[in-house]
Amino acid sequence: METPGIDRQKLLESFNKSKILASKISFIQAPKPLRQDHSLVIAYNKLRNNVTSEEICPIHKKKFRTYQNMFNHLRSDHPDVYVGNEAEPSPVLESDNSPLNIMDTGIPVIEEDDNIEEDNSDDDDAPQISIITISSDEEEDSPIDYSAHEIEASSFFDNLPNVLNEDQLLLFDRFAKDLIRCAANGTKISDIAYMTEANCRTNPNPEDKQMNDAKIQFARSMYLQRKFIKRDSRFIEPTERCVTSKDGIVFKYYYIPIGKILINFIVDQTIINNVNNEKLESVSPYVRASGMVNTLRLIIYGDDFGFANPIGVSRRNQKMFSVYLDIDNLAHYHTKVHDLPLVLIANRMAIKECSMDSVLAPLVEDLKSLETKGLKIPNSDIILNVRLGYIVGDNLGVAELLGFKQTFGRYFICRYCSATDSDLKSGSLPPKRELNIHKSISYSEASIQPDFGILKTGAFSVLKCNMFGLAPPDFFHDVPEGILTLISPLILSQITTNGTKLKKGELTNKIRKIKWVNYPVGIETNFNILGKAIQVRSLMIQKFLF
Repeated sequence: METPGIDRQKLLESFNKSKILASKISFIQAPKPLRQDHSLVIAYNKLRNNVTSEEICPIHKKKFRTYQNMFNHLRSDHPDVYVGNEAEPSPVLESDNSPLNIMDTGIPVIEEDDNIEEDNSDDDDAPQISIITISSDEEEDSPIDYSAHEIEASSFFDNLPNVLNEDQLLLFDRFAKDLIRCAANGTKISDIAYMTEANCRTNPNPEDKQMNDAKIQFARSMYLQRKFIKRDSRFIEPTERCVTSKDGIVFKYYYIPIGKILINFIVDQTIINNVNNEKLESVSPYVRASGMVNTLRLIIYGDDFGFANPIGVSRRNQKMFSVYLDIDNLAHYHTKVHDLPLVLIANRMAIKECSMDSVLAPLVEDLKSLETKGLKIPNSDIILNVRLGYIVGDNLGVAELLGFKQTFGRYFICRYCSATDSDLKSGSLPPKRELNIHKSISYSEASIQPDFGILKTGAFSVLKCNMFGLAPPDFFHDVPEGILTLISPLILSQITTNGTKLKKGELTNKIRKIKWVNYPVGIETNFNILGKAIQVRSLMIQKFLF
């Protein structure tokens, strides 16, 4: 029935827009006085007045560390906390500026604040799924809680078997893993979503409609991608830790229990066989001297990185310290970053204002427990002996982790042979000086004193390890930035082509043809090499191809 005087097209557009806006409504409690005798209000007041640092909602099993988040929870889920128990939810539009796109899909829609997806399906047979909004703060405050929101959120994945067959489910699982891998490698979620939608829209096969709708829905929602990761049986929830500076400033950082990493991602039957079948003659003298034969030897790698290129005072805020894990019992060495599980990540400011030892405390605690009790393999009677075998990194990072002096100037003392800076400059090193790396564990424990190059007792000194032999030499920096920088000019100056010595211009042209990792080295007139260790090493490897 047509209504005179009304533009049907404009009315339809307004109706569609109203449906989208309706999906963005969050119900909050009307402002009324709180019942001060209510247990949740009492807990809220304690949190607000800094009487406690954390409160729990016993009904929803949710933890709160800020009173703002707890207040939002009370007004949205607990009308009984208001005087008279008469509070009714009043709709208020959220201040979300997401574009009003219409998604024609029969897949359940699960939204997140910064990634809202609209369902404008005209299919009356589509499943009716409640749309929920979970803020990032709420997720942070309750990382391991499984409330009613969690159950409702999982409906997207629970509904997939109803719309996809077994083969399609396998394809979707593979698609989801590939998509998350792309995101982890740095591809923007928005770019992934655009590419996914374009690919699906070019496949008009009606039989693939449900699959394409599922792909598009999944690609557009970072929230669903996070839930997919958490549904993996191997997923480990990082634990939030805090350290406090002398000024009372609290710094947060994250730690992943090392025992769970070993069980879920590293130790398998091959590793177990490698550990149990080790022979004395097949391991290094260091392993034999340290009593680590038939032991799962852990390798800890620590380093700084920056995820931006800030300038000025912001530089220190963008510098992160991370710890990675590997083992020494592999048949093949890991050479790529994605093979090394992340164990700990902290802002460098937390370490500067507090201490490295305080940040490493949960890691050292787990290492001590594994050293004492071993690693119990699930569903078996196997218990592997576990020891910290190595700490690797650049010279500065290793010195910081072990508690050695980080200066390489006049107060430097070699952690291997105790040579001082003056010894190195004068060349008066005794030819048969005993290396600290070969000395006993008891000697290293007794030598925690400044005259052996140790600044303080490091966090790892509580473990059964040789503090001198724990960290191998940093050849990737020592050689390219040390001896190679001295001998390279001599080698390059003696290269001849058809009886004529190589000139700087010719060398520069050859350098331009090399495929560099980051950027090419610089060459001075006297053939001195300018560049970082990896560039110098790359040049010395490839120069023989000239």
